[in-house]
Amino acid sequence: MDAQKLNRVLTQLGFVSTWGYIFFSIVPHAAAGKYISSGLMLVAFLALLARKQIRKPEFTWLNVSIFLVVGLALLSAALTPYAADSLNQFRKEGLPFLLGFLLLTNAHTADRNKTVVFTMLSLMLGYAVKEILALWAGANNGFQFSIYESADTTLPKYLDFFSADTPYYLPFLLGPLLFWPMKAWQRALLLLLTVLALAVVVVSGVRTAFIFVVISLLLALTYRFWAFKKTMVVAIIVLAACGYLLKDQITNPSIARYVTIASKQTYQFGKDGSVSERYAIIKGVWEVSKDRLILGYGPGWKKLPTVAEANGHMDRWRASSEPMDQLTLNYFSYGEGRVNPHNFYMAILFEDGLLGLLAYASLMLATVWGILKTSLKNDSQVQKGVAVAGALYLLVYFGGSIAGGAWLPVTMLVTVACLALYQSQPNNG
Repeated sequence: MDAQKLNRVLTQLGFVSTWGYIFFSIVPHAAAGKYISSGLMLVAFLALLARKQIRKPEFTWLNVSIFLVVGLALLSAALTPYAADSLNQFRKEGLPFLLGFLLLTNAHTADRNKTVVFTMLSLMLGYAVKEILALWAGANNGFQFSIYESADTTLPKYLDFFSADTPYYLPFLLGPLLFWPMKAWQRALLLLLTVLALAVVVVSGVRTAFIFVVISLLLALTYRFWAFKKTMVVAIIVLAACGYLLKDQITNPSIARYVTIASKQTYQFGKDGSVSERYAIIKGVWEVSKDRLILGYGPGWKKLPTVAEANGHMDRWRASSEPMDQLTLNYFSYGEGRVNPHNFYMAILFEDGLLGLLAYASLMLATVWGILKTSLKNDSQVQKGVAVAGALYLLVYFGGSIAGGAWLPVTMLVTVACLALYQSQPNNG
């Protein structure tokens, strides 16, 4: 095999393995595929690097921020007292993120637009499989959402996790659906995928998901059909009025939960179980994080209760008579792997400290700036769809991170890779 052909094969291996990593990161219980893809990404990257087929990353705000986030995570993992666990977590999340970004944006390719499309398609396909599994689970359990309607832990969890995750994937359906040129049957399939996802979220009772799905849908439709803004305003008013008039007629317990979104009682400590517990969790994570405020305890939030016990926080909460401390103790007593910070910003503070939090804030701001630049270019409908998807995603990510979030989600990899591809200087392929 001649040198040029081998370079092309290795480049394609890098792309395909990264798209596989994105796909398998979304599909439930597909960890083996995810790890195999990660291994192939590493092989392709090292081979391309040795053959000088990886371009030097450009000095941009986005690129620098990504290296800062990943670099500080590695430093935190190496210096924490829990280095073995943290370095393993970095291997599973931080390293593949960096490899995927470098392969998609710095391997030589003649068609960046095609790379963008396939990157987003890998995410959309993974989400489609996840939706099929959710609908299959619902068909088998009568569409009971076990978080809110049943204590039966044997019920499939696909529905619950699908609904909670949908706001982070919906933008990548809406952008292409509303802006990308495609064949009629392709648009029909994408529309079906989107409508079914919306339906599952509506009947799920997951309030945070419902709020962000509605906001994303309204913003996307308003931007796309701004020429018909008067008609849209009338339609929104009619729908809102109907919802208000019919709210007392709702009998489904999951849908009835949405009425509590506008209730003051929902956000008062002790009035709503989930909100009260969130207050207690955030308080506990902050108290544990203060012991290593600069660099944190390294990637991986599952060790939270272990750190709390080792540092004496659990004993202090046990001795306290404060209701908040008792709630904190109750939650942290669930043990390693079940104690989640339930707040992205607090999770970053615990894992990577203030320096990591600042680096991630820089990455978020750089991504916002990249979306603005991409949207103003208006070079193509594909590019416009990417900008809309990215903008909606960041809206959900910033807001949703108050009640959850992941350190380096694959959706963020897709967003920053697509933006970097559109911002980088043209190469000769």
